[in-house]
Amino acid sequence: MRSEVVRVLEFVAQIDGIDDADALAEDLKVRLEPFGVSCLSANLIHVPGQPINPRVLVGERWREWGRHYVRNAYWEDDPAVKQLLGSARPFAWSEALAEYRTRGAEAVMGACFEHTGCREGFVVPVRDTDGAVLTGAFSGPAMDLCPEVRGALYLAGTYFVLRGREIVDGFNPPLPSPLSPRQAECLRWVRAGKTDAEIGVLLGISARTVHNHLEKAKGLLNTPKRAVAASEAWERGWLA
Repeated sequence: MRSEVVRVLEFVAQIDGIDDADALAEDLKVRLEPFGVSCLSANLIHVPGQPINPRVLVGERWREWGRHYVRNAYWEDDPAVKQLLGSARPFAWSEALAEYRTRGAEAVMGACFEHTGCREGFVVPVRDTDGAVLTGAFSGPAMDLCPEVRGALYLAGTYFVLRGREIVDGFNPPLPSPLSPRQAECLRWVRAGKTDAEIGVLLGISARTVHNHLEKAKGLLNTPKRAVAASEAWERGWLA
């Protein structure tokens, strides 16, 4: 077994002793650099009964890319999201694109390359005890994804995500939300790509009322666009 793989297994054995989210990410990143991993994150993708709302828990947040992703509702065409919801097995970005190749999927991956500089990634799906769908995501300009490395990434990614969520839930509770329940509901559906009229139908209110709720939410969050307001509120834990 390669010494670099052994170092990853050593990390897994020690992970329960790490209590800081930044230290968790940095320690794992150093051990994965020999495989071409330059960025990594633990992500909450979906909670049962709620719209799909990807959120970074630990690691690289790519704030500009995240906002661009939300503004363009890329989750609708993202081949990685489709692969994630269709299979419990880990996969490479290139494999997801090959499986779900469309013009929209190619546009999503092209935009990802442009914004992050990463041309390949490896995604580890994780289901938590509450039914939540999470992922460990590893990426870089080029990656070694031989079978031995994939196995190490699979194991490390699973432990990384579960320990990351424990740390975040235990040590970083969300600040009190300034949003009303109705404003939060409207923002949740904005993240799902719904229009004012569609949100109005879902909530049993007029499109004008939806618009007013969103305008007030934008003012409370000091953001010029509703998609940005929805992203900010989600990142702060106010839409979960």
